[in-house]
Amino acid sequence: MKIKRLIVGSAAALATGAALLVGGLAATTFSDGMGTAFFEKTDSTYKSPLIVIGDTAGIVDVVGATDIAASFVSNYAVDERTVPAAGAETSVTNGVLIDSDLNKTYLGQGFNVVKSVITESDLPDLLKSKTFTDMNATTSTYTQKIIPAGSWAAFSVPSGETVPSLHIPVTTTITPYNLTITFIGGLDPTAVDTTYKLTMFGKDYTFGNTHTNTTLEFYSSAGAQIVDLSGAGDEESVEVGTQTFTIKLNGWDTGGTKAYMAVNGESYTWNELGTYTVSGVKFYVQSVDVIYTGAQEATGMVKIFVGTDKLSLINGQQIQKNDVTKNTYVYISSPSATKINSITFEVYPDDDLVVNYNPDVDPETVAMADPVFGSFKTVIKDMTPGMTDDLRDLVKVASDSSNVKLTFTNKDGMEYTNIPVFYANTTGFFKQTNNIYKFRTTECNETDGTNNITKGDYFVVSSADYSYILKYTSYNYDVSDSSKTYVTLTDLSTNTAYKVYPNVGEKLTIGSLEFPIKWNGNAIKTICVSLNGDADYALDQVNITTGGNAKIDLTNTGDVLVTEDDLYTITDSNDPAGITMNVSGSYTSTTGVRFTMSPNPLQVGTENTWKYVTNYGSYIYTIGDNNGKNNVEIYNPGQRPAPANIAIGTNPVISTVAGAAGGTYNAAIPITNPITKFASEITADSTLDKNIVLVGGPCVNTIVKTLLNEDWNVTDSCTYWLQEHEDLKGAGHGLIKIVEDVFGSGKKALIVAGTSGSDTRNLIANKVIKPTVYTGLSGSEYAGAV
Repeated sequence: MKIKRLIVGSAAALATGAALLVGGLAATTFSDGMGTAFFEKTDSTYKSPLIVIGDTAGIVDVVGATDIAASFVSNYAVDERTVPAAGAETSVTNGVLIDSDLNKTYLGQGFNVVKSVITESDLPDLLKSKTFTDMNATTSTYTQKIIPAGSWAAFSVPSGETVPSLHIPVTTTITPYNLTITFIGGLDPTAVDTTYKLTMFGKDYTFGNTHTNTTLEFYSSAGAQIVDLSGAGDEESVEVGTQTFTIKLNGWDTGGTKAYMAVNGESYTWNELGTYTVSGVKFYVQSVDVIYTGAQEATGMVKIFVGTDKLSLINGQQIQKNDVTKNTYVYISSPSATKINSITFEVYPDDDLVVNYNPDVDPETVAMADPVFGSFKTVIKDMTPGMTDDLRDLVKVASDSSNVKLTFTNKDGMEYTNIPVFYANTTGFFKQTNNIYKFRTTECNETDGTNNITKGDYFVVSSADYSYILKYTSYNYDVSDSSKTYVTLTDLSTNTAYKVYPNVGEKLTIGSLEFPIKWNGNAIKTICVSLNGDADYALDQVNITTGGNAKIDLTNTGDVLVTEDDLYTITDSNDPAGITMNVSGSYTSTTGVRFTMSPNPLQVGTENTWKYVTNYGSYIYTIGDNNGKNNVEIYNPGQRPAPANIAIGTNPVISTVAGAAGGTYNAAIPITNPITKFASEITADSTLDKNIVLVGGPCVNTIVKTLLNEDWNVTDSCTYWLQEHEDLKGAGHGLIKIVEDVFGSGKKALIVAGTSGSDTRNLIANKVIKPTVYTGLSGSEYAGAV
């Protein structure tokens, strides 16, 4: 075979950021797919195949070539990007989270704003609707609800403590929570006696001796032990907690209103419906009965609740529980003496609800029982996501004797670790990696060379919220053409080396992103990089965007500004605005680099650690001493703010799990240079540097004719096709053929040709641009019907 050397003069790749090795010459088949076989890709570069049509090709061939180019863009000229995993998901059993579709318990947000009411649908056991029938046989339904308090979650030092914690503070300014029972149709307090019961907030109560429309008394048998004694000398022992009580009936009065009792040998006279305290335990005398069995003989019986709760309610006043005044007010809504519409308890918690959060251990769940009924709890446990959860976006700022070092992860999941961004000495801070090389976040001025990048310098590129830090590693001359100079730019996370030729217009290409580069051309080979990719070289300042969407601003020398930035805001929600956290450096020759922090973290007791949580939910943890901090960790919750986990229920258990896994999507690679050529534009005597797709048969495309002449061993493959080839001659036929090592270049060609122009177009439409059809073809050659 006669070998010809060909080159594409100025043909451009989709991306030309790095040199590619010539691939091996192993046989390629259709099943390999067009993307794998003809698109050349490294970590930094995509090269699309050239599309070559004959110089005399008709418009139909041109349209077919256009269809192939469109297929390239949609199917192959893409870069796979990662969709972040969904945030953590929190649930609760035996209770309900204080949240709603729009609002969450972000720090500083009143619970009553987040969730206005808790009803039976939230807590069906605790707040179940009930019916009540009085002695007049009148039945009414009553409902129960909880109106959350105006209190909020905070991260601060609780009263009387020395350690900052996530907690629910109790202050004199908060709105209490309300417990409301509503009687539909009303409750007649004159039509009940001590045998009638109400279930209030999961606890059964009997009416006491007092029951009017303004004053009510209730006794609960829930949790109490019932003692029934009959006849003089009858006794029974019960245990309450760690105490044992032996209760004995000594006698009774003839009217059946008093019982003469002994408890652990001590004598008492107890009235029916009376409540008494012995060793801190309540005894409620529900009934004293005297039964006469003859003219002079009588037997006394008494029923006592040991460990009972007694509630004394007077409209508009503080309640009494077991004769102790509580910080709870009661309001009885009553339009008349025989009708109560509702009872509302206005409850002020007794103490702060505090979680002492330690990031090194699993956070505890802290509960506060309702002080009136004791049948439900409010609990708090960590945040969503947890303060140091792996789902959070960690930004670290560390120091040594002379450097400020930055650690973060970008949206590609690439971690940049301890990157020196500022250098300090006794004269101040410098945007340098050390006392020689610069750290560039500001674009150059192409006219005067300001901010040009010199070999050894670090620089940030950032576009579409994808940020990377690279080092200008080296420059060299191309071994095949000494007029071409290339630079090597190394990513500081992956150590990927990008080989770019600035003097021929090549761009730094990372995935689907392009960053134009200009060559200064001076003796020290400085370059000017469009750090944001817009190609204007206008001293633009670029910031770093992290994987969790936080923005890191290094504009001010010595300061690292980290801004919380949510991906989206829910309309009409209570989403808190993100803030900017400032890690500000200072330097002395004695201490080296130290930081101050805004907002100012709270010291953990007397330790050399400080903590803080922003309303957006970023957890700040710092280590240092009286000279300042030398390590700052910011756990940003990511693309949505983080709420505290607050729940109410009978025994609420809060659980947090990772959200749904993220997926991937294809980002289009920008096409900025021609990828279609005429056959005559491919000249001899040099090297073909890309794979090619040849459109049109040997009668219109001279390169196809050359290749088929050699493959079929004929002098005129056009005539052979039309007159002799058994599988191709005649209308409605076409050829798809892979040719290896075209003209000894190491590159491949794909011939796509029909007997006529319309056949070529139909072949393209039916078999070539449909990836599943193309890969379903056998071998490396198809000749037959289009």
